[in-house]
Amino acid sequence: MGLRGIGVPVSLAESHAFPRGLRYQEKVAETSFRFLDCATQYSGNSLTLLLQALQVNTPMERKRWFEKAVLCRRRTRKWEQLSIATIFGLDTEFHLLYQRSLGLIIHRALAQQEENSILKAFNLFDLDGNGTL
Repeated sequence: MGLRGIGVPVSLAESHAFPRGLRYQEKVAETSFRFLDCATQYSGNSLTLLLQALQVNTPMERKRWFEKAVLCRRRTRKWEQLSIATIFGLDTEFHLLYQRSLGLIIHRALAQQEENSILKAFNLFDLDGNGTL
């Protein structure tokens, strides 16, 4: 057994002869504990790990559980526009990989065209003119 803090790279306390897990296992556990703590900001790699850990549940089940967990907090949070919202719309990490690869394909295609800049493309896709897609 070991006692670790979220985001702390070293173990705070360990049982004698405690075998440490692989780095992947530690990161999945840390990301899962952050989800249980109702964290709302995740990096790209952390989102992938979280989707891997939670993919046995449907996106609706994940969202329902998270909404109930957030209600137990003292301060409510607006999470709908934050990175956590990604896991409530995708089934598995492969859907996230597809989404990212599609974005990269569009970015490269726009970069190859001299007459169109990325800003022009953004303005073209921003249908309601609010600065977000």
